[in-house]
Amino acid sequence: MRFPLVALALLAPAPAAALDCPIPSNAVETQLEAAPSCRDAVDLFRACLAGSGADVSRGEVVRERCERDFLAGAPRERKRAYDREVAGCERKYAHRSGTLYRSLAADCAVGVAARFSAQAVRGRTPTANQAPNFDWIPKSARE
Repeated sequence: MRFPLVALALLAPAPAAALDCPIPSNAVETQLEAAPSCRDAVDLFRACLAGSGADVSRGEVVRERCERDFLAGAPRERKRAYDREVAGCERKYAHRSGTLYRSLAADCAVGVAARFSAQAVRGRTPTANQAPNFDWIPKSARE
């Protein structure tokens, strides 16, 4: 009975979010800081997810980049809504142990920041169907 399940799992397509990181892992945080937009930072963050504790610090960099788009001029209620949603990401994985769950919480919080940024910059939610474009990353960082 196990064989069909294993075969089915092997035949299933890879998740759409599974991208190859376009730069070496030691350059990710630097390039996240240099991202020209929140969306670019989010795309790079997700392409380079490691499922480890590194994602927590990288996620903070991305959140800071995205927060520049909306946090300073936001009304108090909007800031509270943002803080509540980010805290919800932490609560979602609070009772799980391991760095994978810290990574998932970081990705969730990055998603919240990306949505708030997109609403502030374009007045709408981000479009998930656009392919990431990493042309803004210098060629020297890709080696």
